[in-house]
Amino acid sequence: GINELTYNWKDGTPTFATAFIKFTSSTASDYDNKFITLIDANSTTRNFVFDDDNTYTTGQVILGNNIAVQVNGMSDTAVIAAALVSAITATTSLAISATSANNSVTLVQDNDGVQGNTTITIEFSGQTPAYDSGSYSSFSGGRDTFLWHDQRVNASDITTGDSAVDAD
Repeated sequence: GINELTYNWKDGTPTFATAFIKFTSSTASDYDNKFITLIDANSTTRNFVFDDDNTYTTGQVILGNNIAVQVNGMSDTAVIAAALVSAITATTSLAISATSANNSVTLVQDNDGVQGNTTITIEFSGQTPAYDSGSYSSFSGGRDTFLWHDQRVNASDITTGDSAVDAD
């Protein structure tokens, strides 16, 4: 199309890794003491621990790398998703941006490149309904340059099949 070459085609353009989390239960107690671990592109790790006992406030540092997500009294997956977004946003030491829509949270690494392709750990065992792996994705899509640019072959790496020519 007309905008095909609007990116820097000589140097490639880095991209930001993205991920998603979809909340499948609207019952707050299903999340109590369960956690989601996020790692940003700088290798900073934070555990978002869900609390339905009203012990902590959303975004409060519980201990070390543990951040509270208060879900007490919540009975809507969209509200639970928004609570996680609030906790992530309150965590200024984590270079990840989050937005929510309905029952899903979209995560974007704040730093571009492959170092943002990190794993998300979700510990929602015992939740009813069961939390399946199709309900979230680890970070992916972060690239230092476009695929064609960083995987191209240098001319010196191509052989002709003639050892006399290739020797030079």
